[in-house]
Amino acid sequence: MNRYPLWKNLIVVVVVLVGLFYALPNFFGEEPALQISKRDGAVEQSALSEAKSALRASGIEYKRAELQGESALIRFPSTDEQLAAVDVVRAALGGEYPVALNLAPAAPDW
Repeated sequence: MNRYPLWKNLIVVVVVLVGLFYALPNFFGEEPALQISKRDGAVEQSALSEAKSALRASGIEYKRAELQGESALIRFPSTDEQLAAVDVVRAALGGEYPVALNLAPAAPDW
């Protein structure tokens, strides 16, 4: 038998649902990525296109490439491809664009 009033049971259910909602991004994990920034401003679409063409020419597979704010992010299926891509992208873009290894959240855009 349930000895608690209905409102207490509803509060427990609501708290559990809110907790699951906040924990949901942790279920998706992270994926390897390269973050490209520019020393004196925002990364242009042309620089991102140049990095993508250098990766295609080298035969390195990537999931997706996108501009995020003032930087660009290229996501990879594995860390092996991420490590191979960092030197290719650095050589293609030169010293004006710092390239950093990164882990990007794999959660979908909601």
